[in-house]
Amino acid sequence: TQIEKYFKYLKNIQNPMTLYGVDKEVAHLLASPKVAKYFKPNMKQLLSSQTFIAEREDGSVEFTLEYTQPLEILPFIKRWLPSMEILEPQELKDELKEHLQKAIKIHN
Repeated sequence: TQIEKYFKYLKNIQNPMTLYGVDKEVAHLLASPKVAKYFKPNMKQLLSSQTFIAEREDGSVEFTLEYTQPLEILPFIKRWLPSMEILEPQELKDELKEHLQKAIKIHN
């Protein structure tokens, strides 16, 4: 039924920027050793789609986030800078770089 369709969406809403009816994309991220403990599997998830992938030898942690639009996860990623790196997709990485370059230009 129509209500079940919306209920499924509401159960999976990550934040106010999650779009309805849009296919999810996956961002592959790397948390530096400095903040890695917050992204390990024994910690509370910071976003509902957060999935632990692996801990690297240097202590950094790889994880993924699902998103329906960059605005859904970019503010989260920015809060963790410079201790967070976008590994994939390149488009998301490029958008973050563009935001940071604009911010630097404004604040110079």
